[in-house]
Amino acid sequence: FVDGLMIHSGEPTNDYVETAVRHVLLRQGVLGIKVKIMLPCDPNGKLGPKRPLPDHVSIMEPKKEPKKDAAGLDYAEKAAGDKAAALSAPA
Repeated sequence: FVDGLMIHSGEPTNDYVETAVRHVLLRQGVLGIKVKIMLPCDPNGKLGPKRPLPDHVSIMEPKKEPKKDAAGLDYAEKAAGDKAAALSAPA
């Protein structure tokens, strides 16, 4: 019976895959049974490994950044100050 994903290589196989092998001696020969069970990721570490699979990608919401209009305000204030200075200065 095969269902879903089974990892076969790399370090996560040591953490995620439990294997068992049993041999049964019969009159007709030896019957071998191999079982591999892939454990689910468990953040508490009770039912499976704490670490998620390395190919698991979690997408986070982007941080909201305040709009930076300070440069525009400085330019507007400077322009207003220059205009006021030009009006008040004698020609």
